[in-house]
Amino acid sequence: MKEMESAASKLISPILSADAADPMQKIVIEVPLHCEKCRSKVMSIAAVAEGVTSAAFERKEKDQVVIIGEGVDVATVTKRLRRKLRYASLVSVDKVENT
Repeated sequence: MKEMESAASKLISPILSADAADPMQKIVIEVPLHCEKCRSKVMSIAAVAEGVTSAAFERKEKDQVVIIGEGVDVATVTKRLRRKLRYASLVSVDKVENT
């Protein structure tokens, strides 16, 4: 079972990570935020991920974290959030236009 998971993560990881042509990306991940401790866990995971420039909460309910950065491994960040919070859903990965 672990072999299948590692094989799947090796296939998905390059797809979700940043391309050389589009270095900056905006990642939106939905997470359950029931208390201040949950918010703190999310922010600590998002802020220390490699390549992250900024991390902030979005929406009225503040249940989405928006991560902006260069070369961020989306699969790893989502996996770490799932480990800590038991649920995290990747909403979108878009490139950021520098204007």
